[in-house]
Amino acid sequence: MNLRKPAIATAAVVLSLGLTACGGQSVEDACQTANEDATEATSDLSSISPTDPEGSGEMISSLEEELSSSADSLENEEVKTEVQNLADQFGELSGIFAELQEAGEDPDALTEVSGKLTDASSGIMDQAQTLNDLCNA
Repeated sequence: MNLRKPAIATAAVVLSLGLTACGGQSVEDACQTANEDATEATSDLSSISPTDPEGSGEMISSLEEELSSSADSLENEEVKTEVQNLADQFGELSGIFAELQEAGEDPDALTEVSGKLTDASSGIMDQAQTLNDLCNA
């Protein structure tokens, strides 16, 4: 009887369980999990409207929560960090929409908030690109 085959199979199972227990989720597996949420969130940015700051702020806040939840479900720390960074960018954008609502019709305040909106949108796109680069490396 050859005892080598069962020993090799047992070692392979133990090794794979050990890697999983140590947070062994690969970048590829984590990206596959996160990609759908990140793509949906960034594509939903095109539907926000500065003329509806309250509704847009609520939608962006919801997207932030979805991305944070996605990040929390990941085991790969590198991908998890990048998804959470993207969620944080959405949080900043949500706060800017609250500022837009407060600005009312004050032209100076609206100009300032407009610049912040541009910067925040660029930050989201940059972070989405960072995540994309990590996932496609």
